[in-house]
Amino acid sequence: MLNRIKMPDQRSGTTQKATVGAWEIYVTVNFYENSQPGEVFVKVGKEGSVISGLMQVIATQFSMMLQCGVPMDRITAKMNHHQFEPRDEASNSIADLLANVVQSICSDWGSHTSQDHTMQEVKW
Repeated sequence: MLNRIKMPDQRSGTTQKATVGAWEIYVTVNFYENSQPGEVFVKVGKEGSVISGLMQVIATQFSMMLQCGVPMDRITAKMNHHQFEPRDEASNSIADLLANVVQSICSDWGSHTSQDHTMQEVKW
């Protein structure tokens, strides 16, 4: 059984706007007290679209993996370099853009790439 490290009730984080093609996305990363990423949220400018729904699912899965101790760099490595629409000169896809934005936010925040499992663990 997987264990997750529960996020504290009060969280610190940051939100960054990014674009791929004509699509705007807002990526929020919330951090544990030790500056490790624990949650990812994605808001796509075109609400109600298939891409918006899929990005919300990806963000939920991303958060679950982080809280179960999967290193952020392992998650983003699997998202980088996939090519599909929407894309532009800077990003191969919206998934590639999400991975790059999360990496950038975490780098700016000074976060670690792996979880500290000495924190309280909570069963799913």
